[in-house]
Amino acid sequence: MKVCNSSAYQQWTLSSGGFLYDQAYPNACLDGSVSQGAKLAQCNVSEYRDWYKVNAEYRNYANPGYCLDGSSSQGVKMVVCNGSKYQQWSAA
Repeated sequence: MKVCNSSAYQQWTLSSGGFLYDQAYPNACLDGSVSQGAKLAQCNVSEYRDWYKVNAEYRNYANPGYCLDGSSSQGVKMVVCNGSKYQQWSAA
């Protein structure tokens, strides 16, 4: 993870179809897997790329009970939802 700088690479949108995509790569969506972490991949109907937001936590349908978790030391990955600050996402 990097310091926020408002670049297109840090501007994410949750589409009405459940895709979480980066403004810099509009045809690539966030793919979240417990075993493989979080990465950009071509948007498709995979449940690993189908996201929803619960309060400030991002979750996908492929990993029930897991949330997108990010820290500068560990990177971004899927971790059991625990309400920690590392799972709270908001717009700046």
